Amino acid sequence: MDDGARVPEGGLSAEAGVPFVVDEELAGGGASLLIIALFAYVKASLARVLQVLGWLLSERQHVERRLVEAGIDSCLSLSPRLAGLAERATAERRPLYLATRRCSPLLGALAARHAGIAGTIVVPDGVRTQRGAALALERFPDGYDAVVSRRGAVRIVWNAPAGVLTRRLAPDVNVAAREEPGARISVVGELAKTLRLHQSIKNTLVFVPLVLSGRFTHVSEINDTLLAFLALTALACGTYILNDVWDVADDRAHWSKKERPIASGRLSAARALVVALVLIPAGLALGGLVSWQTCATLLLYLALTLAYSLFVRTVPFLDGFTLATLFTIRLGLGVVAADAPPSPWLFVFSMFLFSSLSYAKRYTEISRAIAHKTYGLNGRGYRPVDAPMVLTVGLSAGVGAVMIMVLYIVEEAFRSSFYGTTAALWGFPPLVFLFVVRIWLVSVRGEMMDDPVAFAVRDRASIGLLGLLLVCFGVAWLG
Repeated sequence: MDDGARVPEGGLSAEAGVPFVVDEELAGGGASLLIIALFAYVKASLARVLQVLGWLLSERQHVERRLVEAGIDSCLSLSPRLAGLAERATAERRPLYLATRRCSPLLGALAARHAGIAGTIVVPDGVRTQRGAALALERFPDGYDAVVSRRGAVRIVWNAPAGVLTRRLAPDVNVAAREEPGARISVVGELAKTLRLHQSIKNTLVFVPLVLSGRFTHVSEINDTLLAFLALTALACGTYILNDVWDVADDRAHWSKKERPIASGRLSAARALVVALVLIPAGLALGGLVSWQTCATLLLYLALTLAYSLFVRTVPFLDGFTLATLFTIRLGLGVVAADAPPSPWLFVFSMFLFSSLSYAKRYTEISRAIAHKTYGLNGRGYRPVDAPMVLTVGLSAGVGAVMIMVLYIVEEAFRSSFYGTTAALWGFPPLVFLFVVRIWLVSVRGEMMDDPVAFAVRDRASIGLLGLLLVCFGVAWLG
């Protein structure tokens, strides 16, 4: 038996139920647990990156021991799937053990911190193989229930010596399996959720400079902007994965984010990380095909996104300002891709508008924290008492966006030869005002989704306002 595993010394006591033995994949161990722990360790201080690179020259068991010695296991938590199994085992008065294919100090430390888990056992071939089942039976001579994942579905496989479980199974049947209720899990489907492809609607901002500059009739500029859009989407999807790996502990304590594929345990962090390490370089390479300025803008977006995930998100109000900057960088990417003349008005308007939307998101999170009687927000720097201030700042930023729009029309639009009927632009300020008020009204009423942008693309009123904006622009341009 490998050192480091906690196993029963003999058979189970007469009053103890047949134990659960959870396969490593469902337990969230192996490479996935190590990756989550390393990300959590580096997240606390970027100066630890070189230290971690040195550790990685050693074997996995040594790296895990160093992480346990550093106390990083205290930042880890059970996935909802494993937590549910632990609760079930406790309710049925049955011990639960985590099976690992090699000695795992991290998994052992994680198991030791949760009362619902009796310990870990080492089964080199895994509990799903015949040899692995036989090895586990040596440790549990009275039989055990192996909890495994088959094609994404959770299955319980009963294992016992001949005749032991005749009260549960048909006579002379030693192994049987049943599938737990619930839909099968598609790895491709869970990976698609992690990529958040629906968020690519935000990346369409790169087309705005192309339209406003009147270059949307030039084929080369259209191709370059489209390529920049694809590059940004690949890069953003990769950073979403990194963000989910960094935030596993916080997401598992969140009312909705706990259902994210990696946090829920439905998707391996190791598998997702491989995809991220492909998407991010691919996005930068696509940007390089457009121009070095496009690639440089993408690098700026990547750097700011990583900075936000690592520490900026914990600073009140700076987090919302940073999110607004990321939106504005999308516009900057469109400017360099289409070689369009930059508009300071557009950038300033973007900062005010998206700051307002970002603070609406924070206000929603604070309101829900108050509803759940939580003192603070996991991974955030806000407290329930900050809600009125966030509301004030967010509304003010929205009104500021309207004022910037008015100043743009007065100071620049009337002097531009691009618009045929400039008067039609006066429809923009009231429509933007109504949109901002709509977002905040829904937020104050507690009806807002976690992401105001995702809400806006589904909300009929917001879609109607956007349609009217396009009508006003069309009249101004064609008139």
